[in-house]
Amino acid sequence: FPVTICNLVVEEKFSQVGDFNDGLAAVKIANKWGYINPNGKLVIDAVYDDAGDFISGFANVKSGGKWGFIGKDGSMFPSPGRRFKFESNENIELINVQKGDKWGFLNKEGKVVIPFIYDEAHPFIEDLALVSVNGKYGYISKSGHLQIPAIYDIAEDFKEGLAAVKFEDNWGYINKNGKWAIDAQFELAVQF
Repeated sequence: FPVTICNLVVEEKFSQVGDFNDGLAAVKIANKWGYINPNGKLVIDAVYDDAGDFISGFANVKSGGKWGFIGKDGSMFPSPGRRFKFESNENIELINVQKGDKWGFLNKEGKVVIPFIYDEAHPFIEDLALVSVNGKYGYISKSGHLQIPAIYDIAEDFKEGLAAVKFEDNWGYINKNGKWAIDAQFELAVQF
């Protein structure tokens, strides 16, 4: 029997249906993922092993054990044949990408906007990206400026304006200016 989602009748041929985001919803057909429009029409073929939501015109998809991005027309981003490793990311204004053993950031056009100089780079969250340089962690702005120096032994992404960081054997919380909001005094700390 058909299932109704937001006044849209979804036929039984889909074993799973995701939420509509940016005008499309991920659907699973015979163990592969594709996308339907609000009319229930399959607009991107079900050829992916996994599929995320569309945001700002792009969705992260997994194929052959690797993650990448597709546009609403189903084209790969950046163009096929380029050798990048993508990390799944919901905010894709700038995309953290690995090339060789270093990480950097591309814009939606596939142009390098922050060079491949980091040992590790997380997606931008709350306008800052956690990066690793020479075994220490810090945070960069979207312009690539090291806004909070890479002095922490371990660090987490920002959440609600604070990030848990380990400094000299103790954990604490810093704000987006790199100032201690809660001094490093704990054996362990987690995100808020």
